This record gives sequence, structure tokens and C-alpha cells, in this order.
Amino acid sequence: MKIARWKESLKGARLGFFDLQLDNGWIINGCSVFQKDDKRWWNFPQRRYEHNGETKWANYIKIPDETEYWGVQDEVKDLLVPYIDKTASPAKDDDIPF
Repeated sequence: MKIARWKESLKGARLGFFDLQLDNGWIINGCSVFQKDDKRWWNFPQRRYEHNGETKWANYIKIPDETEYWGVQDEVKDLLVPYIDKTASPAKDDDIPF
């Protein structure tokens, strides 16, 4: 797998959107990555819906086997590190221009 496209999009816990290219060449467009405190996770593309007046989200793609799901989660999180580090890294004191 590899990250086929990255777009920074800082809103709330969201860091950005990305397209994930699978080893067979298929591309899953519109995945998103989030970080809150020391927790980081990503989601397949989702649709928003209302239930009992509450906004909920449902994934378009599901990996039913839990072991496989967490393996893919970890692999993609590792692939995202260079993009996230560039996005989420705070300025250092020596980077301040004054």
C-alpha cells in the first residue's frame, strides 16, 4: 500500500485527507486522518447521516476481520507519519523569523 495523494485539512481533530493505493493498484479516495492528544487514527471514506437528531458517520468500506482491520490501521498509520509530521509539527524557536 502507499499514500497516493495527501491534502492537509486542519479542522478539530482532523489533520487531512488522503487517497490510499492498494497493492493491486486500486485507489480508495477520500480517507481521513485524525489526532487527539496522543491518539491517532484514520478512517475509510464515510457518509454522514442523522439518527434521532444526532449526526453519525458510516464507513463505505469495512474490514470484518478484527485482526486484519487493526493490521491495516497500523500499516496505514505508519505510511502517514511523514505527511502528518510535516503537517502537525510546531514551529521551533529558531524557525521564528524575528
